[in-house]
Amino acid sequence: MNRYFVSETGESSEKRARTDNNLAYDDIESDPARRKPINEYDPRRRDDIRRKYVQMGPCRPLSYVFPPTQCGENMRSFQISWFHNREWVEYSISKDTAFCFWCYLFGERRVGEQVFIKNGFKNWKKAREKFGEHAGKEGSIHNNARILYFGFIDQRQSVTKKLSLEECYKKIVIGK
Repeated sequence: MNRYFVSETGESSEKRARTDNNLAYDDIESDPARRKPINEYDPRRRDDIRRKYVQMGPCRPLSYVFPPTQCGENMRSFQISWFHNREWVEYSISKDTAFCFWCYLFGERRVGEQVFIKNGFKNWKKAREKFGEHAGKEGSIHNNARILYFGFIDQRQSVTKKLSLEECYKKIVIGK
């Protein structure tokens, strides 16, 4: 059976793995307007990409001076206070728009639901109202993405917790 397979040298498989990692992580973009959609990544790499984004967290340029935009007769701009109590809100400096971090990572791609994932939101006059509408009720796309996001984080914490419990067990029961 082995005669049908060409074996890879250790060096070439390491090089391929490094290349795969570089390709994946070179695409990581902090600005949400410039990000490649999650569903365009190789399905085998998506969780790795999500982990990297979770590690970085949402894009929140806290020291940035948000530019004013003409809204009717008034000038309005993104408000830093909108980050409070909205863990999911992130801001794109390049497009002066708001995005949903959770929906980017885990949201369903539906027509008409792209404003907080792909296009960005910029109607600052109605921001609080639209943020509330986006969050929606139980079962909304956003809330499903929220559940998936926290499940993804808990999954990582559970492994760490389990490993520390195993270490305690070894110390107590086995005496190591």
